[in-house]
Order: sequence, then C-alpha cells, then structure tokens
Amino acid sequence: MAERITTLAQISMDAFYQDYKPATAFLRLEHFTWLCVAADAKLKQNEYKEQVLLNLRRRAPHAPVILGADNYVSAEVVIKKGKALLPDAIMMFPGAKANMGISHVVPEGNCAGFIPVTEDEKWQVCNIKDVVFWFPVPCGIGFLNLEICNPKKVTVTYIAQLSSGSTVQESRKWDILNMVTIYIKSAKEGVIIDMSNDGNPNAASQTEINKYLLKALQK
Repeated sequence: MAERITTLAQISMDAFYQDYKPATAFLRLEHFTWLCVAADAKLKQNEYKEQVLLNLRRRAPHAPVILGADNYVSAEVVIKKGKALLPDAIMMFPGAKANMGISHVVPEGNCAGFIPVTEDEKWQVCNIKDVVFWFPVPCGIGFLNLEICNPKKVTVTYIAQLSSGSTVQESRKWDILNMVTIYIKSAKEGVIIDMSNDGNPNAASQTEINKYLLKALQK
C-alpha cells in the first residue's frame, strides 16, 4: 500500500504540535511536506552509500549498486517525440552514472529489450542501428533507434526523487517519519543539517541549515 507524502507530512505535523509546540507555531503543512521529501532522499542516499561500502569490502568496487525494492516505483508512460517523461524526477547519486536510478525499461508489444547507455556514451553506439538504446534525460528517458519497433508506451522502474504530490511504499513510512523527527530535534538544538535545499546531500564537504525552520523552532 502506498502512502502520499502529504499524508506523512500531516502525521508528522500532528505529532510535532502535540509534543513540541503550540498551534500558533510558524511551521505549516508545506514545511513538513518538504521535510518528508528531504528525509526520503536522505534515506536513499544513505542506503546507496552503504551498498557502495559493502561492494568495496567485498573487493568488488565495480559491482552494480542495487537498493532495496521499496526504493523503486514503476510507471507506464507514453512516448512523445522520442522521450518518455516520468511522474517524478529520477534520483541522482554522487559518483554514480546518471542511469543508476533506473532499474528497468520495458516497451509494450513485441519489442526486444532496450539497452541502457549514458549521455556521454551515445556517440559510441551511434553507428549501431539494429538496437534500441535508452538514456536519462531531465524528468525521463530518451531513445536512440526507436523507429525499429516504434512502441507507444514503456514501463519504467526507477528510483524517484519525490515531490509534494508523490507517494511512497508503506514500508518506508516510519523511517521517513523518524528522520523528520531527527531533523526537528537537530534544528531545536542548533545542529547543522547536511542537506541542500533540493533535498539531496551536498556533493562537496559543506553544510547548510534550514534557517527558517531553526528560527521557528527556537521561538
């Protein structure tokens, strides 16, 4: 069963007002929605880092990194002008190829399986005309040689970078709510949160703090 991000935000806000602040506090539902989105992104990034370290311990640094099944969502989307736009942006991971966040691309009908390439690798396959290739583009995927079978739709399984209109698997619900609680407690104590404004950890060794959240919590 999937849970809407706004539902988790409401649960988190109710708990916050019950345990920490009166109903006149600054924080509103949109703030908790942002925190839930940021928490989901942080959990995915943490799991990715853990899998990378596990591969290093196994002395298999180039082994594929595959996250838990509840990180992935599937969407059947229509192909328009050679692209398939997804409901949510594809999650990006530091140091990983752009297509790491996509697990499967399955065309409708009798089309053969599509092969992934990155944006930088397209030139290497430009002379291959009997295979359909796919590659990540902003908010979706693009294709090479799509005219071979010309499908109207594809089903894409990918790791989504969530937004306020997204849903998450039930199994992620409590992890997200617990992470939001950590953010709130950290802000109340003046601890800097290593999280950039778009909900992803900073790629460089730097930190940012959600100043309006800290200000509201310290009233």
